[in-house]
Amino acid sequence: MTRVSLRSRSAGILLMTALALGGSGVPVWAQADAERLSTAKTLFFDRKYAEARQAWEGVRASAKGVEAEAPTYWVARCSENLGESERALREYDAFLALRPKDRALVDEARTSRVSLAARLYKAGQKQHLPVLREALADPSRTVRYFAALQLSTLGPEAGRDAVPVLQRIIQEEKDLDLVDRAKVGLLRLDPQAHDA
Repeated sequence: MTRVSLRSRSAGILLMTALALGGSGVPVWAQADAERLSTAKTLFFDRKYAEARQAWEGVRASAKGVEAEAPTYWVARCSENLGESERALREYDAFLALRPKDRALVDEARTSRVSLAARLYKAGQKQHLPVLREALADPSRTVRYFAALQLSTLGPEAGRDAVPVLQRIIQEEKDLDLVDRAKVGLLRLDPQAHDA
């Protein structure tokens, strides 16, 4: 090969690379993903939840492996904010089934599941009670406490399993507001619990 053809070939490779990078040093496909991600976030924080859910579903569709975790979570958040409780509950389950690495999102998803299950239970869908009861044994103290407090609002029959967790809050926690809420919850479940 001559020097001219090598130079032309090198120039061609550089041109192709520049086109693939879109002139910014970032591959075009990555720019598209970044734009989709930015759009999804903006729509969510602008409270355009139906459009945001669609955008997050687009982000999730182009994501692979671990990158699909966060979009799956945000799809569920959109459904929750749209008041689609059953759908959101299924979507949080799908997110948790991915065994996500982000512990904060995992706790948020588990707490949201508890809230949704309590809301559905109060609306007459009693089949969601196991979600609340299972959360009493969650590895996260925050989720356990939230489940106990939610169960205490469902009446003595549904909430009886929350009593040990509420008692533990009263005995061990330093946050006085949390202790007071646990005492109120315990009194809801057992009006005779004067020593709470």
